[in-house]
Amino acid sequence: MIEWMRQEGAVVIIKFDGERTGTSDNGPYTFIVSGGRLADGHVRMDSDSVERGLAHIITGYFESIG
Repeated sequence: MIEWMRQEGAVVIIKFDGERTGTSDNGPYTFIVSGGRLADGHVRMDSDSVERGLAHIITGYFESIG
């Protein structure tokens, strides 16, 4: 799915933030997809799980483009 998104011109960014370690943080990972068929929009999520973050941006991308 991510490769399909890339082929459509989308940019996927996964940030691993070692400074986010507190319980009040939203998790050490940030996921963003923009461009492609989203045009000027984007889907973003901070997460404590790589799997949940990827699932969110992949699902969000395809729901946004209809």
